[in-house]
Amino acid sequence: MRELDALIGSMVFLCLMSIGVSASADRSENTAALGYLGASEMALGTNWRLGDSGIPQTNNEPRHNMLVRTVGFRYWLYDKWLGLDAGFGGLFEHNKNDKETLCLPGRSIDTDVHDPRYCPIMLHLGLPLLIWGDAFSVQIIPEINVGYASGNDKAMFGTEEMKIYYSGIRFDVGARLSGELNLGFLRMSKLSLQASIALQLRVESFNTEFQGDYARGHADVSKRTRMSVRTSWNNSPWNILVANVAGLYYFD
Repeated sequence: MRELDALIGSMVFLCLMSIGVSASADRSENTAALGYLGASEMALGTNWRLGDSGIPQTNNEPRHNMLVRTVGFRYWLYDKWLGLDAGFGGLFEHNKNDKETLCLPGRSIDTDVHDPRYCPIMLHLGLPLLIWGDAFSVQIIPEINVGYASGNDKAMFGTEEMKIYYSGIRFDVGARLSGELNLGFLRMSKLSLQASIALQLRVESFNTEFQGDYARGHADVSKRTRMSVRTSWNNSPWNILVANVAGLYYFD
């Protein structure tokens, strides 16, 4: 299903590209732009649940995967064959209380999570290199992404309170193959669309810390670190239309 979604999205962009190549738009008129640079997932906290003994147990998977959308600017230098991308993305999420009854051997515990709050941020830097093109251009973009996320829950286990703190750090280094299409054939010569795929080395760490009387002597801090080489395709359906397609508006 994921491969089919990516294929459909790519076909749509290629159809637009074939129209744009024959248009008379000229990218040489455009130097500086603002726009949407794509989206990426940020891991936050190690996942946990109450075990049969009522003690929090964690695993190697993140508690949350937050989708962070990045906006920023692009500026072309040196006769517009070398550029600079810089972007920032952030999210603040505040959920409603979540109540659940956990059935343990010989007893049950009512859990009440009060006002969970999550806040991931992402910084992006890239150096677009023009390989070919005008109205439609092909670029290679070396890039770096740095992200940080934090969050907290306050859970009531019966009459006992436990504070839970989540954090996550992410660092990517890699390169992106991008196609940029100027929409001059639609009489929008200041607007362009980009479709891309990236190859990245990613290092990420996500932690969960338990505090309070209930956590004391049971669980304290759970830390996980993982490193991977991956493309920018994610597991979410239609991710190509969210994370791998960007839009820029040139104002100079």
